[in-house]
Amino acid sequence: MTKEAVIEILGKLQVLKKKTGIEIVDTHVHPGDVMGVVHYSEKESESNHLLKDYLESGILEKFNYNKFEKFGSRIVFKIFPGFVNKTIQQTYGTYNNTDLSNEMTISLVDKSVLLPIEPWLPTKIVGDIYKDKKNFIILGSIDVHGIERGDIEKIIISYIQDYKIVGLKFHPNLQDFKPQPKDNLPEIADKLRVIYNVAQKYKLYLIFHGGISNFTEHLNLKYHDVSSRSHTNALLKNFCSADGQSELFENWNMPIIIAHLGHYGMIDVDYGLLELVTKRFNNVCFDTSGISSNVITKALQVVPSERIVFGSDAAYNRMAYNLAFLYNAIVAKNNNEVKTEILVNIFSRNFYNRILRY
Repeated sequence: MTKEAVIEILGKLQVLKKKTGIEIVDTHVHPGDVMGVVHYSEKESESNHLLKDYLESGILEKFNYNKFEKFGSRIVFKIFPGFVNKTIQQTYGTYNNTDLSNEMTISLVDKSVLLPIEPWLPTKIVGDIYKDKKNFIILGSIDVHGIERGDIEKIIISYIQDYKIVGLKFHPNLQDFKPQPKDNLPEIADKLRVIYNVAQKYKLYLIFHGGISNFTEHLNLKYHDVSSRSHTNALLKNFCSADGQSELFENWNMPIIIAHLGHYGMIDVDYGLLELVTKRFNNVCFDTSGISSNVITKALQVVPSERIVFGSDAAYNRMAYNLAFLYNAIVAKNNNEVKTEILVNIFSRNFYNRILRY
């Protein structure tokens, strides 16, 4: 997608916002590196900071998140890890709340939900920076390998009190666990059940990465004693079996968001499993971060717009382009729903009415 096409779509969204009063909430934003390249203590001085062109596409957006991009990404991560590290370093080496606020303004985003991922991007780091800044909502994160069972509830309560978190972010690939407790070793299974119970007790929602992960295997030397990582723990089939059985979805009824429509980085999308999860479990929603217009269009044939929220992902993805991909998917969608209603649902109504109010 070209920069000119994105600007044209932003113009149309600006008109829609004025007409309807709609808010745009980005429910999936990483304000720091979660890949283990830029340690949270290593950001360069802001005096050296240069503002970015937030409407200049990255490599992922240039290829519209299509099959070629997904296949090419796997090759780049494997053969050219130095290039990946450099890209992440350049993105997050000086990234701060000014960048995020500016990108939100340019992209017409009213609020961003900030997602830490322990231990790569701790909740405390995100919370201390953003807790007093308007237009940001903070989630918590738990490293299931690093936390003691007896500390789980105490830590989650502290996040609620200190940062007013409304949910918890999980990344089964980066944090190396399976989303259903039963699929893990007994110690991890036990801690996951405690975490989910506490989340439900305090009315927190859960958001999980969904799909595969490509990441550099060369971690920053400042990360010590961290768990191993997985490329495939977050596959949608690990949340729910082909016949619709799910310990996670069946035993806990808090809202659960599966990011990336459950298929990040995947060439083949299991629309049948998307439909099965949607029909069987009323508390499960999906976000659109890092997903092409084509996949969103097809997903909307099996997942009602009331079950989808907007997201953009990391700072090397562009908010404006993810908005544009979503907009194109909805405009192209041929069904009986009024397109404005679909946009309103996905941009903010679902987040406020389905995720936060339960």
